[in-house]
Amino acid sequence: SPGSITLGIPHPWVDRLLDDAVASGWTWFRDAAAAAGISVVDLDLPELEYPGNILASVYPEVALVHAERYMAEPELYGREVGDRVASTLEYTLDEYVDGLAWRRRVADALDRALFGGCDAVITPAVAAMRKVIGVDTIPVGGTDEGYRSALSCFTAVVNHAGHPALVAPVNVPG
Repeated sequence: SPGSITLGIPHPWVDRLLDDAVASGWTWFRDAAAAAGISVVDLDLPELEYPGNILASVYPEVALVHAERYMAEPELYGREVGDRVASTLEYTLDEYVDGLAWRRRVADALDRALFGGCDAVITPAVAAMRKVIGVDTIPVGGTDEGYRSALSCFTAVVNHAGHPALVAPVNVPG
């Protein structure tokens, strides 16, 4: 029955700017879940503050895959991807170890929530609804933000923790 389901909203992870459409859908979903008898609880999980140490936890892995080829033929990557690959080469082993420790803390925080009575931890899927081709920023909450951050801010943390994720479309009435 719906009354036996508990959904946890992780703070500060969800306490970021959202565009108006996402904010409306997020509010509608939380209210609809509560109206259906689903328990919606706030979770204080400081380990889940975005962006955390995401880049240090993954960029050295990207460097391991691409470094040799990139160093030999950087022109094969194009400017934007090449710049990102080049930045992966700057991370030290100590930074990578710190990134992996951060990843473990995120996974442990999600485990505490899920084994502590939540059936699922919920967030919006994205902070903004659309990226215009050729434009590197997206308006989010009255400010321009890099599109990669706006479109991955919620899913990236789950991906790095190694937890399963499900995205459900929300059709806001009206």
